[in-house]
Amino acid sequence: MQTNSHQHFFNRSLTKNEIDYKSVYTSCFPMIRSMVFKNSGTVDDARDIFQDTILVLFQNSTNDKFELNVGTCTYLYSIARNKWLKHIRDHGRITGLDGTEEQADEKSFVDDDEQKQRQRLLIKHLGSMGEKCQNIIKLYFEGMPGEQISSELGYSSYEYYRVAKNRCIENLKKLIQSDPVFKELI
Repeated sequence: MQTNSHQHFFNRSLTKNEIDYKSVYTSCFPMIRSMVFKNSGTVDDARDIFQDTILVLFQNSTNDKFELNVGTCTYLYSIARNKWLKHIRDHGRITGLDGTEEQADEKSFVDDDEQKQRQRLLIKHLGSMGEKCQNIIKLYFEGMPGEQISSELGYSSYEYYRVAKNRCIENLKKLIQSDPVFKELI
């Protein structure tokens, strides 16, 4: 099992002197490569995009006021995603797996990618909530009827469950809306 130091490194604020580029590459490149592959890119495209992304990180980190307040991979993924979208816009056509050219469908790429980003945000912030709220929201999203959730989780009445559910959902919304990644999606 990997040590938590890598995990901690990528989930906390960083200053320019703390960036370990080798760890950044081994931890973040596979995610960016996967994004490029899923959108008709090649290994070379992924390497180029990642290299450009690392340059942005390096340039930003030379600023004394630079502080990375989101996960390093999340930051790099956002930059890479924007660079890949620009590449698609600039070239207009992409080569399919069979070697034929096809029109790049940027809208479906953006919609799919934004949906995945929203899901990541939901999972991230749901995991940071208390166990009771996690259970309520998970069962609610699974479509379980409120009366059943109320009795399964031991609430004295359905109305008390509804109040608790609404508070949990409001707290989850606030957490998500305060996330910098959410602000990029708007």
